[in-house]
Amino acid sequence: MALNNTRRSLSFVFGALAISSLTYSYHENIESIINRVKSIPYEAEPGFPTKEQGRNIGVLGVINFNSRYELYLNFYQRRIPIYLREDGLMVGDPDYTFEKFTEEEKRRLVFRWMELESEFYSCIKGGKYK
Repeated sequence: MALNNTRRSLSFVFGALAISSLTYSYHENIESIINRVKSIPYEAEPGFPTKEQGRNIGVLGVINFNSRYELYLNFYQRRIPIYLREDGLMVGDPDYTFEKFTEEEKRRLVFRWMELESEFYSCIKGGKYK
């Protein structure tokens, strides 16, 4: 029994030493890879965060006052809630999201809503919903 514990301890120590030595010996390679990624010459697609802004984006898990887990997008020290909806994820509440729309996106949304409302009322008048 004592021999098994000793073997287990030694294999843990040797494993940790191996990982440490590999990390140390490849430290310069890892750092150069990170530096290469940081210096990628590509520009961000319009509407997407820049590379510099991307470094300030993170995901943060928090336990709330009810001892329940909540997930946030952390962007420049601002916590934006991440919700799970039927059709996928929603970042920010509806008011936050609407505020971030461009004027054209707001116009399209309002016109789409008016179309849906019109379809609904024509269905009621046509007798589909009674």
